[in-house]
Amino acid sequence: MRHLGLWTLPLAAALLAGCGPSAAPAATAETAAPAAWHWEAQTVDLQGASSVGDIICKVDGTVQLCLYDKSNDEYRMLVSADNGETWTSQFPDWLPGVLGRDEEVRHILSSDEGTWLVLVGPKGWNEEGELSFWLGTEENLTRWKVSDLVPGWELMAAPAFLGDGRLVFLPATLELELAPDLAVYDPATGGCTTVSGAGEQAFACWQMDADNAGERTGRSDIFAPCGAGSRYVYMTYGANGVQLRAIDPDTGTNTQLLEDVPGVAVAAMTGLPDGTLYFLNGEGIWRLAAGGTLPELVVEIPGKDLAASSPENRVSACLGCAADGSFLVLTHDAYGASTLTRYAMVSE
Repeated sequence: MRHLGLWTLPLAAALLAGCGPSAAPAATAETAAPAAWHWEAQTVDLQGASSVGDIICKVDGTVQLCLYDKSNDEYRMLVSADNGETWTSQFPDWLPGVLGRDEEVRHILSSDEGTWLVLVGPKGWNEEGELSFWLGTEENLTRWKVSDLVPGWELMAAPAFLGDGRLVFLPATLELELAPDLAVYDPATGGCTTVSGAGEQAFACWQMDADNAGERTGRSDIFAPCGAGSRYVYMTYGANGVQLRAIDPDTGTNTQLLEDVPGVAVAAMTGLPDGTLYFLNGEGIWRLAAGGTLPELVVEIPGKDLAASSPENRVSACLGCAADGSFLVLTHDAYGASTLTRYAMVSE
């Protein structure tokens, strides 16, 4: 088993899986002169609240983001019906059923089919609490145990929903050690399989020389995981740079998508059901077509400090693709407050 390392506690970071959209962005200016259109950054006012989940984009143009307001100890769901252009606040009616008095929501994911994964944990001062996982639709969230799916393992790390709705994750112990196998759970059937050795492959694809002392020390971790089509995609750091890699849960193969990623490291990724991958870094939002090897810079974002050449100073973020082709970027400051920016194609 391999220890989880610096990206796991309190497992909220491990649950930052990338924000999976429901449909490929549509062309936005097919009938207009190219010079008449440009990307515009629009800041969404979160009123000092912090996000506790992914940006959830649906095929009908709905966008959802769960927020926590520390000032009044309150959760709310920020909802847009027009791809992030306008927003309203709602109070999730499922919260009373999953959240105890001394508990907090650690992170939320959702599949394209509407299956939600909610991680609940004790508040910082509550030493008696434990982590719990809830899965299902918004109307029917059910508490379930990882050990019921993968005996001997109590927690999960780096989960992501694939384009077909399956949930992929690395099982973990309470002592924060990772399984060598990747778990693949199908909410539609309730079945769970494991991909032998895939988890170990993810942590073994890079090695580096420690302090030039001749000792080989593993420095790989899974960062910004997401589902792109039927593949589990993630970023990893290594001695020779940064790679984007993909694990096929049906065959167990671990392949390299990109070596020498442009713009250095990746802060966030999101994938489409057709296998298209979008990733965010210090230069902007990039697109990598399914099966492609040449990424395209779609939206240039100057001034964003999102590049990091090592895990120690990596910036966590979230990326969403709305149904109309606009992008949503979520970043966090040193105090935990979140900033949500929408990048939309507008005419002059």
